[in-house]
Amino acid sequence: MWRRRLGVVVLGAALVAAGLGAVHSFSVVSVAGGSMAPALLPADVVLVMRTRDVSRGDIALLASPSGSRYLHRIVHVDTAGSVETRGDANEIDDFDPTPRGRILGRVVRVVPAGTVLMRWRRSRLYATLTAQ
Repeated sequence: MWRRRLGVVVLGAALVAAGLGAVHSFSVVSVAGGSMAPALLPADVVLVMRTRDVSRGDIALLASPSGSRYLHRIVHVDTAGSVETRGDANEIDDFDPTPRGRILGRVVRVVPAGTVLMRWRRSRLYATLTAQ
């Protein structure tokens, strides 16, 4: 139950932090792996603007050929729109360029899970729950 509430708080924080009216062109994504450390850590939440327009240095949400989604940094954009990517924690670029059609969006906000948890631990609600 508390995990669901925490998820709602994190989602709300991401949307409020973005200050955006057109929520339909955004996705909220939870970070699951460590390939983007230290920029993104597992359980962080990112707000992704749905666009295929990305630049070198952006963190993008991409679709693999199998359909799974992952977050990696753009290291090169070619003239046809394909991109070369790499996870920040990886030593080499990904093997194959990602076609423009598999770019799902660009990260515009990061809500670190650790920050949210630390704020919650300092809150009165945490103190009340732990005292019971």
